Amino acid sequence: MGKPVFSQRGSGEGERIRAVMGGGVNVWLRCLTLLTVVSLSACADLCGNDLVATTISPSSHRTAVVFERACGATTGHSTQLSVLSRSDALPNDPGNALVVDDRVRLDVRWVDDVTLEVRLPANAVTYKEQSRIGPVEVRYVR
Repeated sequence: MGKPVFSQRGSGEGERIRAVMGGGVNVWLRCLTLLTVVSLSACADLCGNDLVATTISPSSHRTAVVFERACGATTGHSTQLSVLSRSDALPNDPGNALVVDDRVRLDVRWVDDVTLEVRLPANAVTYKEQSRIGPVEVRYVR
């Protein structure tokens, strides 16, 4: 086996290699960076919320919104709860009060304007249980 032979400066093959590796590397890095940015921005909003129920507070100032959230094929559904101002639309965010694994039934009722009662199955697996959202106390009953 002989040693590899490299083209010397000025020969056609060596110039082509330099053209591809010299200026071309910069172009390839820019393309790769652009592709990465576009891919990440496309993945930023894979989750979606599907409204299940809305319960309005006695004074009509707030709503308790039960919804299901899914974030693509590799994650399961979850049942979630957000306490919002009546004028606010449900954002494409996780629930601010409750996040329960899987699809479960939640019974939600306002005790008064600042107390919300949430009934959930005894075996429900919760990832988030906030006891207060702003001035609203959230009570969980299993």
